[in-house]
Amino acid sequence: MLASNDVPARSTIEALVHELPDAVIVLDASWHITLFNVCAEEMFGYAPNEVIGRHIDLLLPDAIGELPWTSPLLAFLRGEDRMNLPSARLALYGQNSEGDIFSVDASIARATAFHGSEFLIVLRNTETSSRSEGLLRECEERFRIAFESDTIAFAITELSGRLRSVNECLCSLLGYTKEELLGISFQAITLPEDLPSDKALVQRLVSGEIDRYRVEKRYIHKLGHVVWAVLSVSLVRDSWGAPLYFVAHATDITSLKNTQQALAEHAAELERSNAELEHFAAVASHDLQAPLRTVASYTQLLSERYQSQIDDRADRWIAFIVSGVDQMKRLIDGLLSLARVRTEGAEFHTVDTTAIVDAVWMDLSAQPTARGAQLMHGTLPAVTADAGQMRQLFANLLSNAIRYRRFDVPLRIDVSAEQRKVDGRGEWEFTVADNGIGLDMIHSRRIFEIFQRVAPNVDQSGTGIGLAVCERIVGRHGGRIWVDAEPGRGARFHFTLAEETS
Repeated sequence: MLASNDVPARSTIEALVHELPDAVIVLDASWHITLFNVCAEEMFGYAPNEVIGRHIDLLLPDAIGELPWTSPLLAFLRGEDRMNLPSARLALYGQNSEGDIFSVDASIARATAFHGSEFLIVLRNTETSSRSEGLLRECEERFRIAFESDTIAFAITELSGRLRSVNECLCSLLGYTKEELLGISFQAITLPEDLPSDKALVQRLVSGEIDRYRVEKRYIHKLGHVVWAVLSVSLVRDSWGAPLYFVAHATDITSLKNTQQALAEHAAELERSNAELEHFAAVASHDLQAPLRTVASYTQLLSERYQSQIDDRADRWIAFIVSGVDQMKRLIDGLLSLARVRTEGAEFHTVDTTAIVDAVWMDLSAQPTARGAQLMHGTLPAVTADAGQMRQLFANLLSNAIRYRRFDVPLRIDVSAEQRKVDGRGEWEFTVADNGIGLDMIHSRRIFEIFQRVAPNVDQSGTGIGLAVCERIVGRHGGRIWVDAEPGRGARFHFTLAEETS
C-alpha cells in the first residue's frame, strides 16, 4: 500500500492516462469533467477545452430521447447502486459532438490517486469492438480455410527455420507425412543452391527492409527429385514489432517448369537445325553454281557451233536445256537469298523506306512485264532496319504484284504505312496492295512456304521462294507478314516493322 505522500503526482497520472488505448474521463465530486484523454477526443469528437468543466451528462446522457432507458451511471455516482464496491462495469450510451448515439462499455472507479472524491471512467465503443472481433473471427476462419486448402501448400515456420505447422497439400507436394515435416527445417528440404538467396531474403524480412517476398524456389522431394514452387513468405510480428514466425504458402509449378525446359531444349534444337540447314543451303547452292555454269557454257557452244548441222528437234532440246539451266540458276539464287537473310544480314540503321520503294520501282518498271503499271504511295516512314533486306523485301512484293497482274485492266500498286501501338510498343504497318488476280484465302499461309505457287496459269519464271524470303526478312526485324485477298480482286500484303529508335 502507498502512503499518502507516496501517491504519484497528478501530472504523472495524467501523462499515463493520455497514453492509454481506451477513452478515459475523470470527474470531480460534482461529476464535472476534469480530464479528457486523446482517445476520448477521438470517440466523442470534442477538444478538451470544449468539455473540461462540463457535466458528464454531455457525453453520457442520463436518458436517450424517448427511449425507455435510464442510465445507471448517476446511480453509481450517487453511491446508490454500488453495493459497497469501489468500481463497476456498466453498459451505457454515449453521444458525440454530432449528436450521434452509440453504445459503450464503461468501467468506473473512484479515482483516489487524484487526491479527491473523483471518478475515473474508462470507455470502449462496443460497436467498434464487436466489429473488430467479428472481423478477427472472419479473418481467422478465412485463414483456417486457406490453410486447409488442397491446392496451395501452407506452412508456419519458426524464426530458426523449423516447421511449426504444415497442411496436407505441402505434405503431398514433398512426399512427407506431417510428423516427418514437423521434425525438420525448411533448409533441409531446400535445394542447396537456393539456400543463400533464401537466407538473404529472410534477413531482409526480419530486418524490416521488406514486408514480404515472392520467389520461384526448388524443394527436394522425399524421393530425391526436384520440385518447383512459387513461394510467398510474410513475417508475423507481435504488438511491439518483434518477429514471431513466418507464414509461407507455395504453389506447385513443376509441370510448368518441365514444359518450359522442354520447350527451351526444343527451341535450341530447332535453332541448331536451322543453322545447319542454312549452312547446307549456302554451301550446296554455291557448289551447284560451277556445274551449272559448265552445262550452260557447253550447251551454248553446242548451239552456236552446230546450229546449221542439226535439225529443229535438236534446237528445241538445246533450248530446253538452256531454259532448265536458267531456272535452276534462279532457284539456287533464291535459296542463297533465303539462307543469307540471317547469316549475312547487315546491321540495322535508320532507313528511308520512301527512297527504297522509289529505287526498286525504277528498276522494275523498266521490265516489259511492268508496261502500263502505276505505283502510288505517299511519304513513307523511316525505320530502323537492314537497308539491303528492306530493298529485297519491297522488290519481292512489287515484282510479285507485277507477276500476278490482270491484263484486262492497268496494273495499279499502292504502298502505304500506318503508325500504331501494340502492347505499348510503337510500330509501322506497311501495306502493298494491287488490283491483280488475287488468291483464295485458303492459300494465305501456304504462299509463304518455300517453292509454293498457287496460280499455275501465270508467268512461271518465279521460283516460289520470294515470299518465303519476305517472311524471313520481316521475322528478322521482329515483325510479321500476312495477306488478305479475293480471287479476281487483288491482294493486300501487310507487314510490320518497329518504329525508328532514337
